[in-house]
Amino acid sequence: MVNKDTISNNKGIIRVGIKKNARAPIVSWDGTLIKRWKNYTIKETDMRVKTASFTAPVKLDMTEGQWIVHISHPSHEPFAGIILSREYDHKTGLSTYQCQDFSRNYMSKVAVAATNVPIYNLLRSLLCRGDLSFYPKQKELDTYAKMISGLKPLSVYDQEKWGSVVKFNPFNTKTSMFIQDKSYIDVIRDLVYGAGAYIDVYFDVYGICHIQPYSKKDFFENGLHLSKAEVGDRKYKFDTTNIVTGVVVKSTDKTNPGDLMSSKTLVGLDLAAYFGNYFTMINNPNQSSSSNSSSTSKKQSTTTTKNTSNPYGTKSKKIWIGADGGSGGFKDEIISKLRSNGWDCHDSGTGPNVHYEDYWNVTSDYQVLAIVDNGFDPATVMEAYEGSVKSELESKDVTCMFFFDTREWTNPDGMGPYRYGDFSGYHAHRAWDDNYSNFSGSLNVKEYFESNNIKYCASPDAEGIVAQFLAGGYFAYKEQGG
Repeated sequence: MVNKDTISNNKGIIRVGIKKNARAPIVSWDGTLIKRWKNYTIKETDMRVKTASFTAPVKLDMTEGQWIVHISHPSHEPFAGIILSREYDHKTGLSTYQCQDFSRNYMSKVAVAATNVPIYNLLRSLLCRGDLSFYPKQKELDTYAKMISGLKPLSVYDQEKWGSVVKFNPFNTKTSMFIQDKSYIDVIRDLVYGAGAYIDVYFDVYGICHIQPYSKKDFFENGLHLSKAEVGDRKYKFDTTNIVTGVVVKSTDKTNPGDLMSSKTLVGLDLAAYFGNYFTMINNPNQSSSSNSSSTSKKQSTTTTKNTSNPYGTKSKKIWIGADGGSGGFKDEIISKLRSNGWDCHDSGTGPNVHYEDYWNVTSDYQVLAIVDNGFDPATVMEAYEGSVKSELESKDVTCMFFFDTREWTNPDGMGPYRYGDFSGYHAHRAWDDNYSNFSGSLNVKEYFESNNIKYCASPDAEGIVAQFLAGGYFAYKEQGG
């Protein structure tokens, strides 16, 4: 039962509404107050990226348009953004909504060719999602005044005004760049944060993207201060164990053992000046090798070297991984072991709808999208390999895999026989809590996985999951004698 006095007790206010124009990034707030709600959670990660969820006995029809939400409380910054999904629990009569801040409006991929364009002008165009030209006339500026209102006059970004000992304005220079397959907001953040200036990027409750300079003094001296009585435990760790300040790319030319690329060349900052020279060595993924077809004829054939440590493709070993509720700790164990095997892991969180958000949020530089799930819902599994989800992941060239957390699969008359990944003879029926799909009948799981060349892992421990993953999935693991 939801307490009818929740608002007065917690002073939290949730308001929802539908955007009048779903294409427009700027919103106004004349929506409906949710008078009863159970709870809400707001999360903020690096670069001021916010997500939220709230649970309430309110059924919003997600087909009516793009719903927006505003959550406020005296004790924290307000959250405002777009409602992405609704999950209804018929037992409690409550709906849980997953939300993302208004950076969602800038997630579209951009294709831009800029030649000797002022960075300030480039940012202004990106804030208008490419609709504003690099050199606009006043009429254009007036049209897009709201969208660019978060960008201050150029002189405001002079860094000596904000406490920098170096006098420069990062946006008062010109740049040439060719941009593809990155979102508008990623390019904006790259340009701003990469400048090495005291400038922040965030979205306000109206959807306006602010590029805000700040004072170094205020940044380090203001904030929330907790006394010892308010802090139960605290630990600090600064670790430079695995830091790398340069990369040597191997060469097959015996007169040249390799080419060194320093951190200054790669990221624009000389890390060796801070941490010393610590170089690693990698194979050249574009390196070709040649062989003689016979001792008399010296025909050459070239073969592209495959990254054998990545059985899923030729990208960097990067995996995007999220978990269903109840498998968060299991996911953390898997991530730890993957990282020790050289995989760069992005932890997208834990929750009932995380996997669906990941389909759209995973970026094309990731090789694998993994879903840690402790049950087997055929509709959820099939969803990942069919229709719009399949097209989305194929467009990004991302391999989608389920990591089945089978710790509770112990019933010999239930899921017990499939605990280690052999789904022979298993016909999955509609899940008991499936109130969202049209799935009916049964799914021959092994046949479905084999016919669709689906890679997955299943084990009651993280070691088993990672062993199967490193081999290329369950089927490859068994072929290799696992």
